[in-house]
Amino acid sequence: MNYSTNAIKSFEKLYYAKDTKNPDIFLEDKPEQVFHRVAKFISDGVKDEKEWYERFYGMMNDGYFRPNTP
Repeated sequence: MNYSTNAIKSFEKLYYAKDTKNPDIFLEDKPEQVFHRVAKFISDGVKDEKEWYERFYGMMNDGYFRPNTP
């Protein structure tokens, strides 16, 4: 999926994992990496973990669901 410059800036500010010792260093540089991390966290420990991981990742990658902050 292609993202606008503003969308990428939002991902950088809100979602990309950052180094704990230096928050100016991003550990992720693509939205898909965020989707993988979030899908893994959500599906961790549930029955049929791989199936749910793939479902959550697919929903985020297809634009049906986006991780959000309160």
